[in-house]
Amino acid sequence: MDRLSNSIRWDPSLRADLEEGLRLIGETGFDPKLGRKLYYLFHKAGLRELSVNVTPYQVYAGALGEQDLMNWRRKAETVTAHLIQRTGNRSRWERFRDRFIDRLLSSDLFYYCTMIQVRGCVPKGQGERGA
Repeated sequence: MDRLSNSIRWDPSLRADLEEGLRLIGETGFDPKLGRKLYYLFHKAGLRELSVNVTPYQVYAGALGEQDLMNWRRKAETVTAHLIQRTGNRSRWERFRDRFIDRLLSSDLFYYCTMIQVRGCVPKGQGERGA
């Protein structure tokens, strides 16, 4: 959801809840910024002949359509349940979920995200496992 902060205008309280939710989810190992770290991780792992491809994954101009909205509702429900379990604060996270979905239904919404793909090769002789 890091990408959301770059493409959706947030009011300050909604942004604060988003950042807190991401921080809490991050404590479980979820990393919304993983895509931008892939090249470094591949390089650090010793892979060679690295290539990177960045492609549009989602682009919305205006309110989400029904299928996309259903997908985002599912994501929001999953995250909300996790945050409630983690903090015990049902009203805060349900309110956040509802406000988040309302923002996705706004006619002035502009949202985009990209998919980052990194490929690399294991250097010859390093990928073989001994018997």
